[in-house]
Amino acid sequence: PLTWREGFIKFYEIQDRAMYTITFINRLLVYVLYVSGAGAYSKMRENTELNSNPQSNKTYRREIILLAIVIILIFVFGELFFRVYYSGLGKNIAVDDNELCLKEMKKPNNYLLVDSNNVIYKQPEWDEDPRIGLVPRKNFSDIMYYVLPETKDKKTKYAILHQDQYHNSQGLTNTEEFQVNKPKNISTRIALFGDSFTCGAETVLKLNMATMLKELIQNIEVLNFCMIGHGIDHMYARYLLESKAYSPDIVVFNVLIDDLRRVFYCPLFRPNIEVIDNHISISKRKWMTLKDFYFHYTPPKYESYFIKHILWVYNKHTKYKRDLYKGLELFNIMIDELKTMTRERNQTLIITPILEQEPNQNEIEIYNQITGILRNKNVLSFDSAQYFKKIQRIYGNQSFYYIPEQDHYKHFSPIGNAIFAQRLKNLLEEKGLVQKTPNYYFANFKNSEFMYLIPQNLTLQIEGKIRTLPAFDVREEAPETQ
Repeated sequence: PLTWREGFIKFYEIQDRAMYTITFINRLLVYVLYVSGAGAYSKMRENTELNSNPQSNKTYRREIILLAIVIILIFVFGELFFRVYYSGLGKNIAVDDNELCLKEMKKPNNYLLVDSNNVIYKQPEWDEDPRIGLVPRKNFSDIMYYVLPETKDKKTKYAILHQDQYHNSQGLTNTEEFQVNKPKNISTRIALFGDSFTCGAETVLKLNMATMLKELIQNIEVLNFCMIGHGIDHMYARYLLESKAYSPDIVVFNVLIDDLRRVFYCPLFRPNIEVIDNHISISKRKWMTLKDFYFHYTPPKYESYFIKHILWVYNKHTKYKRDLYKGLELFNIMIDELKTMTRERNQTLIITPILEQEPNQNEIEIYNQITGILRNKNVLSFDSAQYFKKIQRIYGNQSFYYIPEQDHYKHFSPIGNAIFAQRLKNLLEEKGLVQKTPNYYFANFKNSEFMYLIPQNLTLQIEGKIRTLPAFDVREEAPETQ
């Protein structure tokens, strides 16, 4: 038998997670308020314009009292209903995603591990920085492995796959370590900033954008300052606060359009970006540490579930677009700041906007605006969306994106990573920033095996200059995994 709570959850799962029911009630409440208010207003006009006798005034007062009673009843029944609804599903009530995030993070052992001396993230790949917020945990070994087929030497060998959350001792999404000063045998040091697309989410590190770029250009280093799920504020903070020590020659910002709105999500995870006199400042965060947040943040003791639910529905329908355009305004200023800083540091700035595979109309409009802004500000860039459309003819039905059902963003496939990296390489070659190297066609049949690099030059193909890039390292001992 089901408990009352399990039964409640089951009922609303059958009703498509209660959304049809809630939508109906929302519209019913609005309709009742509208009808009641319209009726009272009509009576008020009638009584004030056509009659001024005491009896009419009594009728007018009666209508106002009736309207007040209707509103009170709607509020009371709405409050009761939504308290039962949220309590039954074990959900927090909030006006928007920011308040919901703080309430969820406050729950002990939900996302945080709490003891009397410390508070840390439950997810082992996360850490905190007092100025930046959420950052990759240094020395996090996110690996998988499988046994390779037996070869002539009869030794058991293991294929080691570094996953998209693997971080070196410097907190970078790289398997290699980097010296602070660029080695003498390295001609160019490139720093990448971005979100999960730049990290290579859903693929392995040896087939992500940074590794492919390193394979395509000679004598370079690629430092990957990406952070999954974060936006332009995080990229800017890591550039300003972390990359300076490594003095990169080329700075690349890969900006998914959704990154613009992420600036306004959950202050616990983010740097505190402020615009003062048209300049960006990274100010002190409200909670400098998780411990500070956990022991000082208190959810409201008294709150209306009914009012907050109405605000939640309103924000769900409007906040996304508002935040996108607010983020665009911030990004416009950020571009100027980045141009100034990279010029002072003798660096080349490249900013490349990215569209997901199935963008909505708002994202398309913002993408087009960004490409225009970059062009007007003379910032090096390329139109990745148009380039993907152009080159798709060559690759036929091979997808540049992963298409798992649960993934809204459909990250780049290994082929998508390689094509994006090659277009970036070509841009650097056009500007004389790196030595010119052959272009390739790319083929990959399994994420955990090989990428095949086939020269676009037919003569090189005839000469057998086809390269194979393994997705794994080989060891003779099984590794320890976290």
